[in-house]
Amino acid sequence: MLIPPINSFNTFSDNFGVTFTEAAMGTGLTAGGTNHTKNVTITSILAAVGFDVYGIAIGFHGAFVAGSSRRYLTDIYTDPAGGTAWGAAPVIANLAVSSIGMTMGGKWYYFPLYVKTGASFGATCQAETASATCRILIRVFGKPSHPETLNIGRKVVTLNAATASTFGTQTMSAGASNTKGGWSTSLGTTVNDIFWWQFGMMINDTSQTAQTYFCDVAIGDASNKIVVINDLTHNNIGTGELAGEIGECSPPLHLAKAGAAVYIRCASSGTADASLSGLVYGVVR
Repeated sequence: MLIPPINSFNTFSDNFGVTFTEAAMGTGLTAGGTNHTKNVTITSILAAVGFDVYGIAIGFHGAFVAGSSRRYLTDIYTDPAGGTAWGAAPVIANLAVSSIGMTMGGKWYYFPLYVKTGASFGATCQAETASATCRILIRVFGKPSHPETLNIGRKVVTLNAATASTFGTQTMSAGASNTKGGWSTSLGTTVNDIFWWQFGMMINDTSQTAQTYFCDVAIGDASNKIVVINDLTHNNIGTGELAGEIGECSPPLHLAKAGAAVYIRCASSGTADASLSGLVYGVVR
């Protein structure tokens, strides 16, 4: 029986810095000067990386204000020339963040993507409030011990982004009495085979309640569904509109063939906030 070797990354690069506070860690990112509009200037978040990248972790904090929903959609760009010629389109589009802060754990995404050595990384974002600010963190991984055994993607597709409102096109419902709600309307149908999934919750409510949401993503059709993200948690302290998201209970590794519809749902530990949605991200092989 053939047993694949254990793989490990032997190097990384990041923009964390040496001061581990909400105000200083990572890179400051400012939304466009008009509501729901991305800043046209791309902010450099990581200079030319000296190795081939096989995985990208992206985190957020400092994205909350009491009495506001503070929703962000962030695009990630690369530049093979080291920061002088950003790509015309983002490599990851519209990463969702909703009232996220460091003390609640922040929000993290991970994408098994390949980026050639020498590339720089940049970002631009929008918010429901003009010129709102947040902090973005990035850590990229390289020199895997057995690259031939890695599942690596070539692009990321984003489902359910509503850039006109910095929200989701389809909403998500929480069930009554702390149960899972019904599945949403389809967020769209996959065009390519997708093997890796990520999710970001959005709340459009300026007076959020103290509770935890448990979010699911499923693929399939109207009658048959397979859960690919199970119980990703979004935790909110309540009156401060300060939240954090923790990864799902199962690995987000599941192959979906082209033609699968995608759905979302959630449960809440208390009375759900007014308007809930979420964006789904799939990595294409």
